[in-house]
Amino acid sequence: MGFTDLDPEGMLIEGFNELGTLPMIYNYDYYPKHMEEIGYIKDIDWLEFEVKVPEKIPEKILRINSIVTEKLGINILEVKNSKKLKNFAYDIFEILNESYTHLYGFVPLEKEQMEFYTKEYLDFIILDYVKIVVDREKRPIGFGIAMPSLSKALQRSKGKIFHSVFYIFYTL
Repeated sequence: MGFTDLDPEGMLIEGFNELGTLPMIYNYDYYPKHMEEIGYIKDIDWLEFEVKVPEKIPEKILRINSIVTEKLGINILEVKNSKKLKNFAYDIFEILNESYTHLYGFVPLEKEQMEFYTKEYLDFIILDYVKIVVDREKRPIGFGIAMPSLSKALQRSKGKIFHSVFYIFYTL
């Protein structure tokens, strides 16, 4: 298990030819066999998927979106500045706690952890990649936070911090 239950856990058992994402664990393909040989057994499978986003949203999805949005009174809140996003941070973590509660090994975040993660990471988030779904009363009911892949930039830097920053900015 990782340091916290939100940290990467376990070991890669397939997909060794894929380019990993930044937080993904990577190990060589002989590791799982070696661990089995010394007596360890797998407890659970975690899956990671690459989602292909189409150039154009299919018409059927647009119709469904329109119906659901109108019927339930939900909207996408565009976050334009970090201060506004910080106003929703606690709600976002509460949604995360509620959504992840059924996952293996998950322990809900405490208020102090929420404050730490907000202070530590919120200023690094690219607001164009943040979407908050709100109900009729403008209360958050869902969210999405994405980021561009930094994997190629990190590979090109070969572990050198200064070069990493250069390649990351060049990639964005």
